[in-house]
Amino acid sequence: MRVTLLLLIVGIVGCSASRPPSGLLPQYAAAPPGPGPILISDPIAPTYRAAHSGDRALDMFLSRMAIALRDHDWRRLAQGFEAQAYAEQYALMKSENGDRSDADVVAQILAETIGLGNVGNNLNVDGRRNPDNPFQGLDRISDVEQIAVDPPGSAYRQVTGLVILQDGSSRSLSFSVIQDTEGRWRISVPMG
Repeated sequence: MRVTLLLLIVGIVGCSASRPPSGLLPQYAAAPPGPGPILISDPIAPTYRAAHSGDRALDMFLSRMAIALRDHDWRRLAQGFEAQAYAEQYALMKSENGDRSDADVVAQILAETIGLGNVGNNLNVDGRRNPDNPFQGLDRISDVEQIAVDPPGSAYRQVTGLVILQDGSSRSLSFSVIQDTEGRWRISVPMG
């Protein structure tokens, strides 16, 4: 009886935890969630190499962001960004071109923030975003390799690496992380 009750409680908690939270801001709601929660024990893609920063909290954060990239969990990736800067960039891009979909704006912010929206380093096959399928380029990512985190010991670090696409080609990964006043690491969102 106790085992049955325990399994029932675990099942209810597991199901309720898998539902997307209601009331998400548009910049988070427009980013599709991945297949499920990221656990510390989740395996990382075979070619993944974590650049050891010397900071356990930063290494764990970067591992979770790499898993979010690999698993196409765009909502988790967005939630790893500096919240205020992400909201400001989202509002700026929506005000400049209000007829763009929320998803199109979010996909552009995600790609550009991690250094994957530049000419010659674009994820889209023809170099152009597809407003009808805004995550099409990001969804081509199949693997992540973080190579370096510099400078050591700083509250502001540059992360470099590669993303491997489904066709076997690669693109340069480059983004900054900052440590907030509470000691949490976040991906820095460039403005403009």
